[in-house]
Amino acid sequence: MDQPENTQENSSTLNTARDAAEHLRDEAEKTLRDLKGPGGLKSFFKFEKMYFPKLAGILFIIACLATVFFLLLGVLGALAGMAADGFFSGLVALLGVVVGAVVMIVMTRVWIEIALVAFKINDSLREIKDLLKQK
Repeated sequence: MDQPENTQENSSTLNTARDAAEHLRDEAEKTLRDLKGPGGLKSFFKFEKMYFPKLAGILFIIACLATVFFLLLGVLGALAGMAADGFFSGLVALLGVVVGAVVMIVMTRVWIEIALVAFKINDSLREIKDLLKQK
């Protein structure tokens, strides 16, 4: 009695594997078509498609993490300066480090927004160009 159930399970597993293989083949063919098509590998080297807008958030997070890291180093340096040169000079260094970190995060955000605006302008100009070609 185990044989019929086992055969059905094997048949089901075989069908599932066949469907998965067919899906992978379809995806591979689609990827090859995309690489040969207008948005493919040629557009990567001709800068027809822009990737920065997708990476901007990740870049901002990396910049914030780097700023926090350097903030911690600066705080340690300011504390060492407090011990070596006196309380007032260490306090000024500490305030300078904190203000510098805040300014760095804000300026990073502003520069990324400026770059994104430039990419949006580029996209709008491409749309206008395509509309003019259609007319």
